[in-house]
Amino acid sequence: SLRRADILVLSKADLAPDYRRIRDLLARINPRAEIFESIHQPLGFYRLGEERLFETQSFKAETVALLSGIADPASFEALVERMGIKVGLSFRFADHHPYSREELTDVFQKTGSRGITRIITTEKDASRIISLGLSEAGIALFVLRISLKIIDYEERFRDRLLKLYPL
Repeated sequence: SLRRADILVLSKADLAPDYRRIRDLLARINPRAEIFESIHQPLGFYRLGEERLFETQSFKAETVALLSGIADPASFEALVERMGIKVGLSFRFADHHPYSREELTDVFQKTGSRGITRIITTEKDASRIISLGLSEAGIALFVLRISLKIIDYEERFRDRLLKLYPL
């Protein structure tokens, strides 16, 4: 598949200390593909089920709990910590985990018992949690909204996409 690609995008380039080595390997596998680097850029937080977006600095220096069922929870945790937010608890579930009410009730209880009043989760997880309609007095569940940002040659990336897939 890598040999057939026209464009390759390295995600989370800011978290991978050896991404240059990966980039070189990809260039050897497919010398005609353009390789771009990207990061997950935090845009803000919203409370689960609401639309108002809070600034990325809203919880700076606060201690929160994290809840994730994604393939790479360490990168989510690192992103939150780089935002200046202290992580007091981190609840890690398997990728694509189908949350149950009991599990989330346990998360809320453990969070509250540590005196933490905010839980932050990913948008991917929020889509699986919202239908459960859970809430816990004194604890708010927030979702981190991110954007994939091309960090090198963004205009060239856009031009290449438009060349391959004209509007």
